[in-house]
Amino acid sequence: MHHVMYRRGMSNQNQDHAAARQALRAWRRRSDAVTADRDPLVLAALGAGLTKEEVHVITGLGRTTIDRIQARGAP
Repeated sequence: MHHVMYRRGMSNQNQDHAAARQALRAWRRRSDAVTADRDPLVLAALGAGLTKEEVHVITGLGRTTIDRIQARGAP
């Protein structure tokens, strides 16, 4: 009986792992899509004269993230 419960538990754990992986992959796809939209907007804002501090306050992006976006330039 104990062995059956252990196997059932492992099955649930494997299902939980698969569901967690699937959820993380779905989040990553959404995140990548948002990032693709974000970078040109940040570059345009900086190009329009907003300071890095203003972009940081408005977007919540880290200053180093803004620096990296600026260093990569327009896609």
